[in-house]
Amino acid sequence: MSAELTIQVISDRTGELQETFKQTAIALLQEAGGELAAHAAAHSRRDTGAFAGAWTHKVDAGALECQVGNPQQLAIWHEFGTGVFAVRGGRKTPWVYKSERTGRFHRTQGQRPNPVLKNAFKALNGKIQAQAKARFSSLGR
Repeated sequence: MSAELTIQVISDRTGELQETFKQTAIALLQEAGGELAAHAAAHSRRDTGAFAGAWTHKVDAGALECQVGNPQQLAIWHEFGTGVFAVRGGRKTPWVYKSERTGRFHRTQGQRPNPVLKNAFKALNGKIQAQAKARFSSLGR
């Protein structure tokens, strides 16, 4: 009685698939970050245009993360409001300030929030998820 054993070598494509996954994720993060920044810029308050033009995004390819934001100090005030209008509570008494742009004095109780980044995420979340599903569902085939 004799037995025959056949060994078939199957190529391992794990490394290739991991690299394809990573590159697909980076491309998706770049696109999604750009769309979120553009949406936020399009819906930002405009005075001089500098605030709206400062929205940006940065992809960390190693961590597969994307940060979208605005480096201007007033970005947080726009997003969350100030004074009596602040989302997380703020100053409850009015104050006076001098505008650097006009040189005039103004009395205020604060600024209402304009959550452009939060609204951009809400508006584009479904689209970004659909793009991710479409791109990643075809991997490994």
